Amino acid sequence: MIVALVGWRYVEQEQRKFEEQAQRLVQDVAAAIDGDLAGFRATLDILATFPQLISGDLKQFYEHLKSATLAGGDGWIVVRRPDGQVLLNSRVAYGAELPRYNNAEIDNAVFAERKSIVSDVLRGPTTDRWVVTLATPVVNESNDVPYAVQLILPAEYFESVLGQQQSPNRWVLTINDREGRILARSLNHTEWVGKPMAPQGWAITKDVPRGQGGIWSDLKTLEGRAVEGAYYRMISTGWLVGSAAPSEVYNAPRRQALFLIGAVTIILLATSATLGAYFGQRLIKAINVLKHEAIALRQGRVPTLPSTALLEANEVASVMRETTQILQQRDEHQRMLLQELNHRVKNTLATVQSLARRTFKGDGSGRYERFEGRLLSLSMTHNLLTASEWQGAKLIDIVEAELAPYKGHFHYSGPELFVPTRAALGLSMIFHELGTNAAKHGAFSTGLGQVTIEWFGQKNELRLEWVESHGPVVQPPRLQGFGSLLIRHTVERELQGTVQHFYPPTGVQCSIVIPLERDEVTRAAA
Repeated sequence: MIVALVGWRYVEQEQRKFEEQAQRLVQDVAAAIDGDLAGFRATLDILATFPQLISGDLKQFYEHLKSATLAGGDGWIVVRRPDGQVLLNSRVAYGAELPRYNNAEIDNAVFAERKSIVSDVLRGPTTDRWVVTLATPVVNESNDVPYAVQLILPAEYFESVLGQQQSPNRWVLTINDREGRILARSLNHTEWVGKPMAPQGWAITKDVPRGQGGIWSDLKTLEGRAVEGAYYRMISTGWLVGSAAPSEVYNAPRRQALFLIGAVTIILLATSATLGAYFGQRLIKAINVLKHEAIALRQGRVPTLPSTALLEANEVASVMRETTQILQQRDEHQRMLLQELNHRVKNTLATVQSLARRTFKGDGSGRYERFEGRLLSLSMTHNLLTASEWQGAKLIDIVEAELAPYKGHFHYSGPELFVPTRAALGLSMIFHELGTNAAKHGAFSTGLGQVTIEWFGQKNELRLEWVESHGPVVQPPRLQGFGSLLIRHTVERELQGTVQHFYPPTGVQCSIVIPLERDEVTRAAA
C-alpha cells in the first residue's frame, strides 16, 4: 500500500511537471508572436503616416520601401484601395498589373471601423502562398481612408518562430487561426498549413475565450497519433497556440511506477505466501471450530469445543455459546407461555359452552345447537393455530376442518396459502356459517348437492368464491339471517374486506375479497 502510494505520488508529480511544461511552451510562443506583431504594427503605423502615401505619390512611396527590410526580409508591403484593387506590392515591379481582391473581415475593420487588424491565414492572390495580413488604414487630409497599407507575412515566418522555441524532443507546436485553420506547425508544416486542425481539438477549443487555455488529453493529431498537451488562445489575435507530446511521453512515469510497484509486489507476495501458509493453518483450525459452534447454534445445542490458537476466535466462540444458552431459555419461556395461553383459551371455551348449555336448557328452538356449532368452529381453528404456534394456518386446512361433516359434497381449488392468525379466525367463522346455511337450506341439504370453493391470491388481496349447485331451487331471502349478518360483520369490520351474496335459482353464491400483505398472499405453507 505504501509503495503504491509513493508510486502514485511520483506519477502525479511528473504529470504535473509535464502539464506545467506544456502550458509554459504555449505561453512562450504566444509571447514571441505578440512581441513580433507589436513591432510590425508600429512599422505599419509609421508607414501609414508617410506624406507620399497620404498624398497619393505611390511611386515615391514604393522607392522608399525598396530600401526597407520587413520581418527579417520575409514580409512585404501592399497598398490597396477600398474596392479591393491592389495598387502597390513591394515584391513586384512598380506599375506591374496587380490583382483585385476583397476580404470582408479586413475591409470592414480598415475602411469601415478605421482600425488595424491581423487576419487569419489566407491564400495570397499574387504569390499564391499561405500568408497572414496586418492591415492599417491610411487617413488623408480630408479625413478619408483612400488606402489600406498591409504587411504580408508568409506562414513560414511563424513556422520559424516555432522553431526558435526550446521544445523537448518529439513535442509538436502549432498555431491555429480563429477559424481553426493551421497557420504554422513545427512538424510537417508544408503538408498541413491552411488545413483545418484536428476535429477533436477544434471541438475542445472553439469556444475558449481569449486569454484562457487548458490541458488536453487523449487527443488525436492529424497523423492519428495520441498526444497530451496544452493550449492557449491569444488575447491580441484570437489565435490558438497548442503544444502536444505523444501519450507515451506523458504516461512514461506511470509505466515506471507500475514496474516498481509490480517488482515490490512480487517480493511481498513471495514473503506473504510463506507467512500465509503458516498463519493460514492456524486460521483454518479456528474457523473450523467456529463452524462447529455455528452448526450447534443453529440446532439449538450448546457446543463445548476446545479453544483455538486465536484469542479472537475463542472470544467469538464464547459469545456464541452464551447466545445459544440465552436463546434456549427464551424459547423455553415462550413455549411455556404459549402452552399456558392455549390451556386458558380451551378452558374459557369450555366454560362458555357450559354456560350456554345451561342458559338454553329446555329451549327447543335450536339456538343452542347453532351457538355450539360456532363455538366448535372457533375451537377447531384454535387447534390449527396452536399447531403453528399462532403464526397462522393453511387455508386448505381451515376449509377441510370447517366442512368436514359434508365430505364428498364439496371440492376446492386454489394456491396453497398460509394466512395470518386474524384472517384464519375470520375465515373459519365464514366457512362455518356458509356450510351451516347450505346444510339447512342449500346444497348440503340434499344428497346430490355440491359446493365449489375457489380462491385466488392476486396483488395485495385474497379473492374467494363460494358456489352451490344441484340443491333446492333458491329464492332471495326477504330478511337477512344472523349467519349472513355475522359473515358481513366479519368480512367488513374484522378483515376490512368486501362480501357479496347472489341468489340464482341454481344455488347460493358468495364472493369475498380480503386485503392481505403481499408476502401473506404469496407465501406457501411450510
